Amino acid sequence: MPVPKPLRENSLIGGLIEFFIPPLCTGCAGYYDGEDGICPDCRESIKFIKGAVCLGCHEPIPEKSTTCPQCGEYSLPLFSLGEYESPLSDMIIQMKFKGTSFLANEFAVQIAARLGDAIMKQEADSLVPIPLHPSRERQRGYNQAGLVAARLSELLGIESNESLIVRTKRRRHQAKLELSAREANIKSVFEPTELSGDGQRLILVDDVVTSGATVREAASCLKSVGHEVAAVISISHKV
Repeated sequence: MPVPKPLRENSLIGGLIEFFIPPLCTGCAGYYDGEDGICPDCRESIKFIKGAVCLGCHEPIPEKSTTCPQCGEYSLPLFSLGEYESPLSDMIIQMKFKGTSFLANEFAVQIAARLGDAIMKQEADSLVPIPLHPSRERQRGYNQAGLVAARLSELLGIESNESLIVRTKRRRHQAKLELSAREANIKSVFEPTELSGDGQRLILVDDVVTSGATVREAASCLKSVGHEVAAVISISHKV
């Protein structure tokens, strides 16, 4: 696991660390001392997704449209950086479970550069990261979706708001379940907070979106108190 860069800036300490724990690419685990943690070969291997995908029909949304022409009002556009395949999937696993939280910055930079213009057309008031259960966030030390949303907020000029929704129930990881079981597993795990406020136009932010069950449940929770969820942003989409 790469060591955070501040420790390497001290010449003596940094030299010792790099001798015993050389900096590695978070995708292929090959030697790489770049600050972004992603070597050129892995970066070129990512299957980037152009434009938005509709979470209703899973078809690409036309470039000049903000909603799916087939699903209409039931459309929920997903802006995802890339497909959930190696090396991107390996990087996300590193970020979620191996402490490489610095990857959130690089993911946000790439999302903003590749999808920022289309995201801005949604005219959202706030970005809302999908919350972890408090016990899981304490165990991990951070919410990876929150880190990505915070950096995107800086890059796109859209407020990141983590105070609108909380996760009150801890369930099994969605990734460990069959698609047919995910909707039941995530049912009623979110609750709006007292700080929910007046209705806003929101964009949800998550790390990986597969069936869309988690983001749809979060959207339903937010809609119950008057908010409108316009779209979803994720690092990866697992088809």
